Amino acid sequence: MIVEITKIHQYHKSQTEGVYLTIEMREIKTGKWLRTFICPMYRNFYRWRKISRVGNEIFFRTLKMKTADMVDADSYPLLLTGRKRDRTEPAKPLTVENLARMGVF
Repeated sequence: MIVEITKIHQYHKSQTEGVYLTIEMREIKTGKWLRTFICPMYRNFYRWRKISRVGNEIFFRTLKMKTADMVDADSYPLLLTGRKRDRTEPAKPLTVENLARMGVF
């Protein structure tokens, strides 16, 4: 499953663990909205800290769900560097405008 992070909420005070962070995500293929809660006090926070930026795309090699719309924070997320292009769609031609947008010059 590939998801994109859409929103990261501010830290909230927890009744038991100090603070926690809510991350909202959207599945790329279906558009389904998902969320997860991570806490810096738990070991699984290390898995999420590098990828917890808006716009990052994540691939889950083992996805655990707590409910229908809540991802278990114990899942193993992997950061993708960019979107994979569908090989059936033609590649965009390289124009001066496209190269400028890519930062070539």
